[in-house]
Amino acid sequence: MTALLFVLNAAAFAAGQLLLKLAMSPHLLAPKRWPNWCYFAGGIAGLAVSFFLSLGLLQRLELSYFFPLQGANVFAVILGSMIFLRERPSRPLLVGALLVAIGIGLVSVSS
Repeated sequence: MTALLFVLNAAAFAAGQLLLKLAMSPHLLAPKRWPNWCYFAGGIAGLAVSFFLSLGLLQRLELSYFFPLQGANVFAVILGSMIFLRERPSRPLLVGALLVAIGIGLVSVSS
């Protein structure tokens, strides 16, 4: 159950970020299906869902377990931007994201 909540949390966070990006960048999808405010509202809703899922996870887990798994949100946003926005992240960005995840993992193991 906790793993499912983490996956839903990462998905909601990534969806919220991507929808806000679409709302603020009108050139990304030339023939948009909905007005910008719909993308904006969807982004806020996705981030709100992510926030409340995070609160639920914090009730179940210790912070030392919760925080390292939040690093998955970075990868969810990168993957979502590659799939839905057709962005091509640079190699330094991918290496940096990987190093951040490794660093968070090392900090969590040491505590």
